[in-house]
Amino acid sequence: MPEVARNQSRSSSKRSFSESRDRAVPVFQGYQPLAERHAAGKKMRDEVPREVHGNWSRSADHPGAAEVVMQSNKGRQPELIPLRLTRMAASPFAFYRGAAAVMAHDLAKTSVTGIKVIIDGDAHLNNFGLYGTPQRDVVFDLNDFDEAVIGPREWDLTRLTASVNLAARENGLNRKERDVAVRQCVRGSKGANHDGEVNPGAMEASWIKTAR
Repeated sequence: MPEVARNQSRSSSKRSFSESRDRAVPVFQGYQPLAERHAAGKKMRDEVPREVHGNWSRSADHPGAAEVVMQSNKGRQPELIPLRLTRMAASPFAFYRGAAAVMAHDLAKTSVTGIKVIIDGDAHLNNFGLYGTPQRDVVFDLNDFDEAVIGPREWDLTRLTASVNLAARENGLNRKERDVAVRQCVRGSKGANHDGEVNPGAMEASWIKTAR
């Protein structure tokens, strides 16, 4: 891919998760002016530009997706493993849904900014849905948290956008249409995060609504 080729010369200077896990990252505690936070974020983006998140190549020592999946079966009920594998084999998207461990293995060697947050860990398209809260409200949000972990903020968005592309392909969308869908997903994620950052009242209102 041309995009990858253009960035190969820059990839050696970018930090993978393993390289950046101990790197000092600015901790935003208390109130800081928005301009200062934006400046700190842009500095991180200069070190790890957006483009590098599209770079991935299989390493020579990669064990293979099937091996990672079999390793992830350890600790599961043995009698249900064949059913799990059968369901995963139904389609590329079905495999993707059940292969969070594969993507985690692959993402562990990709470039990250170093900002670690609580992530869902398996934020694919089908893990969003409508459900009722104890306050009898119906909300649309993530509804599966068994892979939740503290990790790079980029990982959830990467998994979500990849799932959008796969689901769109299975539904017959062409490459251009899939590109539009993925970009809309990214813009939606950016807008949701931006609203909470620029307007703290938006986040507060959301908490009040769900906690009343």
